[in-house]
Amino acid sequence: NSFCLLEDNPTEKVKNKYTLTGQSSDERDAWEIHMANALRDVLRYRKVFGVPIKVLLKREKESDIPGFVDKSIKFIRDYGLQAEGIFRLSGRATQIEKLRTQLDQGKKVFFSEDMDVNSVATLFKQWLRELPEPLLTWRLYKDFVGAIRYQNLEERLAYLRSLLQQLPIGNRYAFQHMVKLLVEVTENEKYTKLNPSTLSVVFAPNVLQDGDPTSNPFDTSTYEAVNTVFKDFIIHYNALFSEIERERSGDVEVRLRKSSGPDDKKKRRSTSSGIRASITAQAVSVPAVTEAPKKKKEKEGKEKKKKKT
Repeated sequence: NSFCLLEDNPTEKVKNKYTLTGQSSDERDAWEIHMANALRDVLRYRKVFGVPIKVLLKREKESDIPGFVDKSIKFIRDYGLQAEGIFRLSGRATQIEKLRTQLDQGKKVFFSEDMDVNSVATLFKQWLRELPEPLLTWRLYKDFVGAIRYQNLEERLAYLRSLLQQLPIGNRYAFQHMVKLLVEVTENEKYTKLNPSTLSVVFAPNVLQDGDPTSNPFDTSTYEAVNTVFKDFIIHYNALFSEIERERSGDVEVRLRKSSGPDDKKKRRSTSSGIRASITAQAVSVPAVTEAPKKKKEKEGKEKKKKKT
């Protein structure tokens, strides 16, 4: 009637082992259920790495992208655009593990200016790599890779724009936010020594992955296609992401027209209901407002008549 718990702390070399013993099998089962619920709550309310984007977004109140993504990209933008080899050089292992542990424990982490920017960049790549589903999704992988069949640039860009709009809204915004940073990294190539090709080698395999277990991971043609498509995202950023930027900046019309997926449809219905409710409320309240002055005048008229008589 006992079971073991192994504490896995990346920052500590020694792993602690705990044995929990129940008086009966029922008590042991109760412990197991309790621990499963505790782990579920950690995933839902605290953990950052290996957690679906939609789960992370449920914790956000004032942001349309996960807080870790926003914070890390802002830090890299502030301190990494003149750092040679950003995203290619590894950070400090101990610093990375400490930050990662704190983030997964739900602690508030502040990236200070004396922190190694390569550590934050490495941490961001780890987050991206460990998403349960790639940022561009399993479902759309073959569609994105298939963009290379369009030899005409305008046709290819139009096709890629249509695919971006099919992404879940959280994925779409997070991806746009990330690519915008990569564009800035390439614009500072004289400092970073990085261009769209080198950044594609780093990021493309993390966001574009084939979910088919029978696919050949060493297929060079697929590898080249993935990198080519990702380069398009960086080189043609304005053509591909300008409408998504408008969505995020508060263009309600674009947001409602272009949002995709069941969650977005619910939001659309909710927004429409809210508007209808507002109009109804106004329609109900208008007569009450317009009738008040009329009654007041009638009352004044009656009083005048009384005085005359």
